[in-house]
Amino acid sequence: MSQADAAYDTQNYTAAIKEYTKSAIVGVPRAMHTLGFIYYQGQGVTVDKVESAIWFLLAAQYKYENSTSIARSILASLNDADTGELTERLEHYGLIYGKELIQERYYPVVQSELLETRIEMSTAGANLLGLEDDDGLTEGLFSAGINEEIYAEEDENGNQVENLSSAQFSSNSNTRLDNMLKQPYFAVVEYVIAPDGTVRDIEILQSFGRINLALRKFREVKYPQPKFNGQAVAVTKRINLGLARQNLSKMTLAQDYHHIYRGIKHILSDEKTISSNAYDQYMYAITLMNFEGLWREEGQIDHLLERSANQGLVEAQYVLGNKLYREQKDLDKAISWLLTSAKQGLANAEYRLGDLFITSPWIEKDEHKAVFWLDRAANQGHVFALRKAAEIKLMAEDKTLHDAKTALSYLKRLEEVERLNPEVQFLTAIAWEKQDVRKRAEAVKMIQQAIFRGEQQGWDTSAWYDVLMRWTTGGRVTISNENH
Repeated sequence: MSQADAAYDTQNYTAAIKEYTKSAIVGVPRAMHTLGFIYYQGQGVTVDKVESAIWFLLAAQYKYENSTSIARSILASLNDADTGELTERLEHYGLIYGKELIQERYYPVVQSELLETRIEMSTAGANLLGLEDDDGLTEGLFSAGINEEIYAEEDENGNQVENLSSAQFSSNSNTRLDNMLKQPYFAVVEYVIAPDGTVRDIEILQSFGRINLALRKFREVKYPQPKFNGQAVAVTKRINLGLARQNLSKMTLAQDYHHIYRGIKHILSDEKTISSNAYDQYMYAITLMNFEGLWREEGQIDHLLERSANQGLVEAQYVLGNKLYREQKDLDKAISWLLTSAKQGLANAEYRLGDLFITSPWIEKDEHKAVFWLDRAANQGHVFALRKAAEIKLMAEDKTLHDAKTALSYLKRLEEVERLNPEVQFLTAIAWEKQDVRKRAEAVKMIQQAIFRGEQQGWDTSAWYDVLMRWTTGGRVTISNENH
């Protein structure tokens, strides 16, 4: 909805209509209500009272604001010909935008009988490779303050953003580089523990300093298998690395870690912490989540997020839903907030919801619903969504969803950011082979690389090996007469 609102505010009505329609198709009544006004007032289009009335009637399904009274007023002004046209058009629109059909077509079906059952996992058995002890990477450095003159940050893509003065370059370059690499760092990440216990899909939530070495080490961590009713499943977790593990208080941050404190100081001001503004509440909640040493009242984070979410801030809706789901707490509410934020067009929420249709033990599995939401996130460039949607388009149980051409186009978009991801290599091999069986020799080489890299990271690659064996006989590539 933010893209639609931005286009509307700049009077780019063609783009606004396109974006509001995308929101209307998943049941956002405000989008339907706004489309009613656009056609009634002729904003970027010819005035069309019939079209306007239809959109207000669709919004009235949700009893949204004054939609019902406006629709009645417009209907009363229509002549017989317009009324006939409205009846005909409304029947067609109802098949696309009808409330019950939308819910049936796109919304999750919660398995209520399973909501009391939890995913079980013992983190005590995890091999954290020294990361539990100040990450085993900066031993002895945490007592010293950060040297701000040589402190380097990384942007969201992992690129280093340095802040070095010309005077600093006069020192020995090897010594300077060594000092930089030893600087303390701060990282809060969310990640997935796959059914085989390996770490996947690391998302950096907040970081300071050089974190690449810690992330490389963290990718090698192996957990016990997460299980639900005895079956291995994937589970999303969150972990603090480096300085984030130290529960730094506000005073310690201010005194010893100025560079970090400067980034959050304004959020912790008295004015912001008591603000009733949705964004201020959201940012304060996020800061409390990421800096666990900051004082807070019991339940304050959830309270702040819920107040912000109820004011309509989509980021708060997503974070609250994701937090509740990750903590396996109030799962019904968690899924509801994830759906609400996905309907608003937030890519993270669209991806998360789409993934849940495949991985959640509390939601009925539905590949069609999954690919719908994943495609929406993929079209916004969401990396994990591109990969997950490609997987479904290549390997769905329902073969009507198979679409090797689109899957390969998604995988090509991942070449820069996930080129060495074994799963991307495996899926690329599948896509090549499905598109053209004559590419099987290239696909075999690619799947061999995927297996090698996956095994290096401790992944269970047995299913990939089975595919390789089907494609080869005695180490030789076999071209079959399979229908592709």
